[in-house]
Amino acid sequence: MERDSMKNIIEKPYIGSTKACVSISSLHRFCVDAMVISGFSKNDAKTVADVLTTTDAWGNHSHGT
Repeated sequence: MERDSMKNIIEKPYIGSTKACVSISSLHRFCVDAMVISGFSKNDAKTVADVLTTTDAWGNHSHGT
């Protein structure tokens, strides 16, 4: 997540879009929080969130993100 191209990426929605604009850092924080609440260790939650948000930043949207 250190690469500049991965920080604060925001998708600009088009008029009438139902998509939300969420920065990568906000998505990462949400993923970690949700997984910790679900019983993941903080370390495991961060690892999974790293993978999910990195692939989202690359344009491979999966797992409901």
